[in-house]
Amino acid sequence: MTFDQYDQFAKASGRSRPNSAGWGRGIRPVINVSWQDAVAYTEWLSEQTGSHYRLPTEAEWEYACRAGTTTRFFFGDDSGKIDEYAWLKGKGGHTSLAVGLKLPNPFGLYDVFGNVEEMCRDWYGEDYYHDSEMDDPTGPP
Repeated sequence: MTFDQYDQFAKASGRSRPNSAGWGRGIRPVINVSWQDAVAYTEWLSEQTGSHYRLPTEAEWEYACRAGTTTRFFFGDDSGKIDEYAWLKGKGGHTSLAVGLKLPNPFGLYDVFGNVEEMCRDWYGEDYYHDSEMDDPTGPP
């Protein structure tokens, strides 16, 4: 979510606007929000739109990020192409950058990695790959 989107939620819900660390607001990804803030945003967005929104599971995020591919990256195995798809640390300085400026993945999703950290609804732990309760990213939510 961007600062513009989160700021609308903050205003409507009486929450404080998060600090932008001097990087700027607008269509930059929101930073300095907690996991609880992100969940509250998805609940508010669901109420506002009548559609159901939630944070993805880590498995769902991985599936969406990889876009069904089996290569090292969704754009292939050549890491030299990464700058076409993601903002990585050091490439944009020590700041976040506006969303939607890089190429999308094969699912049409922009900014699925790089720029700032992503949040998921479940916890990634040591036993992640052995968890029998792990969600199937291709199955129903």
